[in-house]
Amino acid sequence: MTIGDGGADGANLEMRATVRLTLRAQSRLLQTRSVDELAHTTSASRPARHQRHTLAFASPRPQNGAMTVNDAQIWTVIGVLAAAFAGTIAVTTQLMLKAFAAQVGGIGVKVDALRDEMVLRFEQVDHRMSRVEGQMDRFESRLGGLESRFDALDRDVQAIARRVFPTDQE
Repeated sequence: MTIGDGGADGANLEMRATVRLTLRAQSRLLQTRSVDELAHTTSASRPARHQRHTLAFASPRPQNGAMTVNDAQIWTVIGVLAAAFAGTIAVTTQLMLKAFAAQVGGIGVKVDALRDEMVLRFEQVDHRMSRVEGQMDRFESRLGGLESRFDALDRDVQAIARRVFPTDQE
């Protein structure tokens, strides 16, 4: 049965009047009672055929024209937001893991290049050191030759000094 068809029969008019009175009484009750108390009293005091109409108006209507939200809508919104939050965390985590893996892979390539460069430079240093060692060997051999010459020269100078400046010990 619908309310407000515009029918002219007496039962329909009486029903519309009853609904109007019920709405006025409920709006007065809303000002003094909580929604739970109102739903309990309206369902207990009305017959079963009017229970659908009275329970439909049991939630308080906002004064500023905003929509009211019932429990099912609230839980739906909470579920949607939780799913969006979980999805965002999953996507962000995957993207961060890929970025970290790419950075670690890049670091590995850089370390390999650095190792190759260091090996090359050490080989160059080893080559230079072997050249320096060769030069040092040649220098030592020349120095050895000079040393032997100085020894011979020293002997000659001592022999000349003994002849030129004779000592009394002889």
